[in-house]
Amino acid sequence: MKSCILKESSILICKLVRAAMIEITVHLFAHLKQKAGTSLALLEMPDNSTITDVKNALVTQYPSLQGQLKAMVALENNSQIRLDDEFLLQSGEITIIPPIGGG
Repeated sequence: MKSCILKESSILICKLVRAAMIEITVHLFAHLKQKAGTSLALLEMPDNSTITDVKNALVTQYPSLQGQLKAMVALENNSQIRLDDEFLLQSGEITIIPPIGGG
């Protein structure tokens, strides 16, 4: 990530800034657990990560999950449903579950 400052002399000064990292524990169930071979995945993610970023990191770590996560729903810290384009709120836990149906 870059941080830039425009000086009075109209010179743009930029420096690379390392994003703060957060630790995420991802809980996997049912066929995801089988395909990954584990029920828990530990990830270290930049603090500006989205749920899509988490899903992509899972596929990188567990290639057998390729194509399996698109329709899955993510719960953050077992309480809030998070959409794929939403940013993580904090370090903690993500639970990946099948879509929730109603009737």
